[in-house]
Amino acid sequence: MAHPMYATWAGMMSRCHNENHPDYRYWGGRGVKVCDEWHDFKAFILDMGIKASPELEIDRIDNNKGYSKDNCRYVTRTENMRNTRRAHYLTINGEKLCLSAWAERIGIKPETFRNRCVTARWDIDKISQWVKTDI
Repeated sequence: MAHPMYATWAGMMSRCHNENHPDYRYWGGRGVKVCDEWHDFKAFILDMGIKASPELEIDRIDNNKGYSKDNCRYVTRTENMRNTRRAHYLTINGEKLCLSAWAERIGIKPETFRNRCVTARWDIDKISQWVKTDI
């Protein structure tokens, strides 16, 4: 029986170091690597431990850096999807959140908030006022 963390480790290694992986271009192809220590599965487990829940995923805190003890954590799928290069961020009253997090806080669909911010190109003052009145 395989270790419960083996699939997480193998997927990370493959995305970063196997040029034949279908998503290699998004990780290894843009320079994201796994630190030398973590090429050893046991070292990876010693640093990261076992996920508290099978639903958690490994996440790089800074997406411009590779996989290492100081740059990785376990997060929910939602948190992981919000920490991508594709996520749009907005700072309102000194608080920086991705658009879907702002939408969740306000209680509207992410598409609605995104349309008002990105497609309709509302300025930050208009968005800030709208957020203040809806929170």
